[in-house]
Amino acid sequence: MTLLATGPLSNVARALHDSGRGSFRDRIAAAFIMGGAVHVGGNLCCGVPDTFDNSQEFNMWVDPAAASEVFRGLRPGTISLVPLDATNFVPLTASFNALLEANPRTGAARFVAAMVADPGVADSVDGGFLFWWDPLAAVAATTNDVVRYERNRIAVVLDGTGPGRPRREPEGRSDARRHLRRPAEVRDHLPPALERHAAPRRPLSHRRTSTVTGTTPSPIMSRRRAAARETSMMRPRP
Repeated sequence: MTLLATGPLSNVARALHDSGRGSFRDRIAAAFIMGGAVHVGGNLCCGVPDTFDNSQEFNMWVDPAAASEVFRGLRPGTISLVPLDATNFVPLTASFNALLEANPRTGAARFVAAMVADPGVADSVDGGFLFWWDPLAAVAATTNDVVRYERNRIAVVLDGTGPGRPRREPEGRSDARRHLRRPAEVRDHLPPALERHAAPRRPLSHRRTSTVTGTTPSPIMSRRRAAARETSMMRPRP
């Protein structure tokens, strides 16, 4: 089963806890997680107390203990992290929104066009506040050649002013290509995919895919530090 998590990891941690890290963990062949900020700043806003240093991405900040449990609980090598390091390169822009709104012919295309045309979204585009966070994670889960990855060992900070921030462990292997040189090709992939009823290039008919967006608080709220796990961190292709 392929897991696509686009919200706080509370429900994934709960499933791991309830199954004793047995059957649920073993069923996950790959997990694509939208969350975290590794080498860039966070995206907290809107009245968050100044006791936090804004090094965190929102999803992991909501329930850092759950994020820690998931990184420790899933089998090493199964997690592909889609952090702000990657999504910062796919902002919502007026020109791209116009492309999406131009003659959408399928239900999926009309839905996305209506979403980006909503005043609550459209009015924030020029401010540079919005990015294709979840769509990039979804494209990564279904398409092989849109992004590149570097291999790291990741733990989740649980204390201090930065709870919820993924931390690269010093003993982990790193890729020398750390800098992102141009936006990901997700913007080229999304419109034609929507016009094909959002059909991915790589068929997923041979395996099950689950999307997790829940925010129910996890029962695993201990303050122990997360043991590092081998993790793929997404980087847009150069």
